[in-house]
Amino acid sequence: MMVLTISEIVSELLKAVKEKKDVNLNKLKCAVSRKYGLTSQPRLVDIIAAVPPQHRDTLVPKLKAKPVRSASGPSGLDCCRCGYVQTPQMSPHCNDGQCLRLHQLGHFCDKVEFIVMGGTFMSLAEEYRDYFIRNLHDALSGHVSSNVSEAVYYSERSKIKCIGITIETRPDYCLKKHLGGHTVNAVTECFQLSKDAGFKVISHMMPDLPNVGWERDLAQFSEYFENPAFRDIPMPLVTSGVEHGNLRERALARMEELGAKCRDVRTREVGIQEIHRKIQPYQIELIRRDYVANGGWETFLAYEDPTQDILVGLLRLRKCSPETFRPELRICTEPNSDPLCSGFGTLLMEEAERIAREEHGSLKLAVISGVGTRDYYRKLGYELEGPYMVKAL
Repeated sequence: MMVLTISEIVSELLKAVKEKKDVNLNKLKCAVSRKYGLTSQPRLVDIIAAVPPQHRDTLVPKLKAKPVRSASGPSGLDCCRCGYVQTPQMSPHCNDGQCLRLHQLGHFCDKVEFIVMGGTFMSLAEEYRDYFIRNLHDALSGHVSSNVSEAVYYSERSKIKCIGITIETRPDYCLKKHLGGHTVNAVTECFQLSKDAGFKVISHMMPDLPNVGWERDLAQFSEYFENPAFRDIPMPLVTSGVEHGNLRERALARMEELGAKCRDVRTREVGIQEIHRKIQPYQIELIRRDYVANGGWETFLAYEDPTQDILVGLLRLRKCSPETFRPELRICTEPNSDPLCSGFGTLLMEEAERIAREEHGSLKLAVISGVGTRDYYRKLGYELEGPYMVKAL
């Protein structure tokens, strides 16, 4: 009876899609289950699995459970080797294949970002570090490699792409003198060198520290957002938000009370807007914002629907400062390769190349790219040069 129930539910859903009608899935499951005398309803994963292949592209996105989990591209999963998980309820599922469950619930699981936390990884033996990184890539490609280079080769061509590997280190790993404290000038230099190398910079401000008064905290936050040595985008263009615990939820609720509108990237991106507001971009425009930050000229390119305030794709272009330690790599970009932005990534890259060539007078454009996205840039004429994908202009 369960098979008949699932079959009829799928048939009714396909009929509703064809007639462009909205269906309450829970009510439909209750009605059909009652019809066949079932004591329990079929699981969503079983309904999704029963959708015919020719209709999956149309129907599965409408059945997707918790669509917000992959609306921005990556999905958050806890490490299966760690005892720590975000909630106690997740503990029994640590080793149950979270990616498989996400896939069964209708999500795409073809992009992976590894985050190695703890700060001790770089102090381990080189042999173990190579073994660990090699196995990260082999886990995606399914190939058993003998060295890291071989693992990266197959990872570049894997159906499941590695879009980035983040490794936490101790502060003194980068700067030995850090143990004795550091100055504000050291922070600004760190920001500048990191951006010149093409990295995104995420900084953490910690208010209410011991012996630091409220007035000093306010002054520090003001300097952080107003001083070009620190800021990312000038104050009139700031798109900021927090995603730690439920602080973001509280902040959004407070903004709604005050009649303010949140305009950070997360809120405005096309996938989130489609889920929360049931709207899609209609009139998409290329919008350019130029500013000077951290000693370099930066251009923020984005395809947006200004009327509905929807962000479709973004790219950051930077002409490095004269003090850069990599003078041959003049421009670094960070395009958003979200699957929802198909085609717009290429357009953003073409505009970045034009600006770099005609306005910056650069001879090369370098992209800091994850292993899994290198083939994408190769199709655009880029070649691997060190850790960067580089194209002669």
